[in-house]
Amino acid sequence: MPLCGPLPGRDGDLPHRHAAARGDRTGAPGGLPPPHPGGGRTGPAFGELSGPAEEGGSPRRGPFSALRHRRFAIFWVAAAVSTTGTWLSNLAVPFVIFEMTHSATWVGIGAAAQFIPNVLMGPLGGAWADRFDRRRVLIGTQIFGSLAALILFLVVASGTQNPLLVILPVTLQGIFGGLNLPSWQALVHDLVPREDIQSAVTLNTMQFNVGRALGPALAGILIGTLGPSPAFLLNSVSFVFVLVALIAIGGGARRALAKPRISALRSFGTALSYIRRQRGITVSIIVSIAIGILFNPVFNLTIILASTVYDAGGLELGIMTAAAGVGALIAGPIVASSKHPLSLVTLAGMLGVGAAVLVLGAVENYIAAIAALFVAGAGFLTVIAGVNTAIQLIVTDRMRGSVIAVRIMLYTLSMAVGALIMGGIADWLGVRESLMIAGAAMLLLGLLLLVRRDAGIGRLDDPQDED
Repeated sequence: MPLCGPLPGRDGDLPHRHAAARGDRTGAPGGLPPPHPGGGRTGPAFGELSGPAEEGGSPRRGPFSALRHRRFAIFWVAAAVSTTGTWLSNLAVPFVIFEMTHSATWVGIGAAAQFIPNVLMGPLGGAWADRFDRRRVLIGTQIFGSLAALILFLVVASGTQNPLLVILPVTLQGIFGGLNLPSWQALVHDLVPREDIQSAVTLNTMQFNVGRALGPALAGILIGTLGPSPAFLLNSVSFVFVLVALIAIGGGARRALAKPRISALRSFGTALSYIRRQRGITVSIIVSIAIGILFNPVFNLTIILASTVYDAGGLELGIMTAAAGVGALIAGPIVASSKHPLSLVTLAGMLGVGAAVLVLGAVENYIAAIAALFVAGAGFLTVIAGVNTAIQLIVTDRMRGSVIAVRIMLYTLSMAVGALIMGGIADWLGVRESLMIAGAAMLLLGLLLLVRRDAGIGRLDDPQDED
């Protein structure tokens, strides 16, 4: 299942970057330099994790340092396998629906059928992440997610031409995904110490893009040779890897913080109130929503673009959709070792995504389209890693699961809205025109955030709320 995650400090002193970030607080250790006049985190967004070791002999921190922790490494490998299975299905579902209906709107409906239940289950998933053992929550959601994927395989293998029958198990997957994601992201926070937060967040986003690179390529081969149904069967099997990993990491993962038993809706409302008071988290979520509306539908539109503009077969389609994942994989270590503030890293990613999607809609050359998707994937990784890291570094531990759930809900809802809007525009004006509109809108938003950097995107560098 897709994810991107967090972590609290358990291992003593904070690294130089985080201590420097809080230099405006009294009692900062070690005579650290004074804060930037604007306050917040003033050190590099990722760079000092790969810089020299701190006093006291702590190990060097690099973009892959989180993999030194055994439980995280086990979970990460299993997640990469499972995410590859998810992306097998993610390519095959819109392909099957478009083959049945030849309608971009129906493809958008299929995407919304997964995203909307995901949103509706978000408050409950967030409450579970803060209230129960996250590992046990994940074991349950992974079992039921695997069964939903198996039902989807059986439906498609039956040869049905009714898209509603395909959408039903997709909806079930959305339900279990909504319950799954808050515990998934919060669990990662339990598997490594605070000084490896940025490494773990970026590695999580990278493993998502490992699947995004391998899954569509494998799905394209399967569709071109055996048809789409084996992709759904392999997705169902891929859940087993995460189940085995969850059993292997055992009780080493920290349980959720003890909290009063309150309703999921009340927990959701409390998280919204908290987010409104934390400007950095608010800006992070706004950027996530923009990505969800303007970029995430590009995946489905690429499938339509390949069929209607390039007359691509299964393998060519797989290469196009894998290009974004490959771009993200290559960008991951670069982003993790960047010496620039989170705000600038995220803004650069937004501008890169906007320009690449605009080019994707404008060109009619297959190789140029692959290059544009490659750049778009790199920009997507940069933005998502940036906003996820900002949230994980700002949020107080007691609100972590609920805030993550709200972010996931709003991001997922934006994907549903974007799928419907962009699918409708593609049927109305054309798929290339819809891509150019999305790219231009993302560029415009990025430029607006650049103009208002200190009041907007600059808040991603805010210090942690230690309430």
